[in-house]
Amino acid sequence: MIPFIETVVGRFGGRLAGSPEEREAQKFVKEHFESLGAKAEIQTFKAALTAKFLALKIFTVVYFLCLALYWVSLPAAFVVALLNGVLFVGHFLTYRNWLDFLFPQMESSNVQATLEPQGTVKQTIIVAGHIDSVREFQWWYHLKNFGGLLTVLAGVLYVFQGPLLLLVWLTGIAWADAVWLLLAILSPATFSMYAMHGKKVVDGAMDNLTGVAVAVEMAKVFAHESQPGKSRLQHTRLRLVSFGSEECGLRGSNAYAVSNKEQLLNENALLVNIDTIKDTEHLSIIKRELNTQVKYDSRLVAAVNQAFVDCNVPVKHINLSVGATDGSAFGIHNLPTISIIGIDSSQFDPCYHTRLDTLENLKPEALEVFKVVLVNFIEGWDSGKYRVN
Repeated sequence: MIPFIETVVGRFGGRLAGSPEEREAQKFVKEHFESLGAKAEIQTFKAALTAKFLALKIFTVVYFLCLALYWVSLPAAFVVALLNGVLFVGHFLTYRNWLDFLFPQMESSNVQATLEPQGTVKQTIIVAGHIDSVREFQWWYHLKNFGGLLTVLAGVLYVFQGPLLLLVWLTGIAWADAVWLLLAILSPATFSMYAMHGKKVVDGAMDNLTGVAVAVEMAKVFAHESQPGKSRLQHTRLRLVSFGSEECGLRGSNAYAVSNKEQLLNENALLVNIDTIKDTEHLSIIKRELNTQVKYDSRLVAAVNQAFVDCNVPVKHINLSVGATDGSAFGIHNLPTISIIGIDSSQFDPCYHTRLDTLENLKPEALEVFKVVLVNFIEGWDSGKYRVN
């Protein structure tokens, strides 16, 4: 798995969503799957790949517009600020992409590889990660925890500017100017959103070449030596997927879920999504993703947990409070899924979305330990040991 990650970073570098580097990396992944005996294909899609983060510039400009509008018409300032906050929540925080219509459609792709079982197909397991990496969150790199706090504060300002202006409108002008002054004093924090990204596209060795590397490794583990296109599983079709354009709003996984939904339901498919396997001590099963409001099936969480227990590997159960994983895209479309990460989500990790997301900061043992658990889970799902009816 480490050589795979090293090769992708070395050949393609950072892989911004929709970029030539992402496209060529996906071609490489397809060829790699085929070399392991799997039937592979590239599924292209179009989406507003720049919408999620460029919209932050709009939210910031409108925030300052409302500060100015306050001196002209407080009711108008309230209405515009409230709308700005609602759109921020709907478009950015909850990944519902309400403002996509304002931005151009761009092309990206997913790669899918398939291994058929020896016997009758009864279910499908999808093992997936995403190939793209992100432009560096520059404030998080340069200012560390403080940079993270600034972005959180900016989000709070977008959401609560409207309600605060409504409060001063309803309660009179005695303390209205004090509220405006507070909003103005805190306003520089919004530049951490307006100019969130630096120029550098990070390697994404951990986030999320680890997920793609695990998917590739499953092809190595389960591919039948003498039967191309077949696995050694008995009744479980194994699909191995490299999603594109996750970092700009789960675009690849959403496109995959939408275009394949009927087939996935008919196949009794389960997505095991893997994102950022960095540290063994932080291997975690996600119970809920707060931004996207996705709650994972407790039975699936328990089944995966049992696979960890049977391998004597400690695992945490967490609610993901910042960002989202590709599992959310499946969850939003009511498709069975589980998502697993291997990074500390309880505090800021300096490698997350910064230039420190390199192979040197990845602990290889985390991948090896997780591989054992995942192989055990897939075999148990095939035999019925872990399967949820």
